[in-house]
Amino acid sequence: MDFPSFLRPTYSTYLPQPSNRLHTFQIPKMSVWDEKYVMLAVGMPLYWITVMIPHFVKAYYGARGEKNVDKVIGEPRKYFEEVAAKGTTAAAGYVRRGTAAHQNGWEAFILYLSAVVAAFGAKINPATFNNLCALALILRLVFNFCYIQGTTITSRIRSISFLAHVITCFTLHYHAYTAIIA
Repeated sequence: MDFPSFLRPTYSTYLPQPSNRLHTFQIPKMSVWDEKYVMLAVGMPLYWITVMIPHFVKAYYGARGEKNVDKVIGEPRKYFEEVAAKGTTAAAGYVRRGTAAHQNGWEAFILYLSAVVAAFGAKINPATFNNLCALALILRLVFNFCYIQGTTITSRIRSISFLAHVITCFTLHYHAYTAIIA
């Protein structure tokens, strides 16, 4: 008995077809993280927040025991200088270290900003861009935490995280350079 052609089974229905694309297999892109410059839009505000965290910690510990809020609000710089000058309380240490971490954050922001602008302008690989920017943010948070704690072991971790942050920013610069000359 002969079946009509539309009912006749074919090998293509049941068996996988041989593929000539096995040698060109590529891992598919899994998310927006690999395709877009996500950290360009998100990274700058997050980095600004990481710069401001020590300032808020300083304000919290410096004004925590003060009963006269007008004194804190009226002349905050003078007030925090007085708290830091006391030198014997834990709040004075937090105020001094918070001020120093905050100032250091603005100094390191210039390096991060120049690296991000150079890397984006050179159109480096978005996944590399996002990963390095996220690493820089994480290292900045570690730096802030260790700086404000101020113990011996955290000061060593702070130095390592600062060095790693600088290396990360220079790596962004390097990728921008290689993308431009390629």
